[in-house]
Amino acid sequence: QLTDVPERFIVAEMVREQILKRTKDEVPYGVAVQVERFQENPSRNMIGIDAVIHVERDSQKRIIVGKGGTMIKQIGQAARKEIERLL
Repeated sequence: QLTDVPERFIVAEMVREQILKRTKDEVPYGVAVQVERFQENPSRNMIGIDAVIHVERDSQKRIIVGKGGTMIKQIGQAARKEIERLL
């Protein structure tokens, strides 16, 4: 353990970082990520994570989801890679 910051907080910040990287100035820094489920499954060497993204306006939500869900998929894949590297 390298820090006393809860893993849920770190995971939320990693997801938030990917949102900001991919949306640049389109979504303000007020975007928030809340990890609702963080469940370790040692027997399968997996961690299940459910996160909710909070934005200020519907227009920001559309940007994050992207056409056909492409942006949210990219955000999820990139965040997953970073989380796997850390945990």
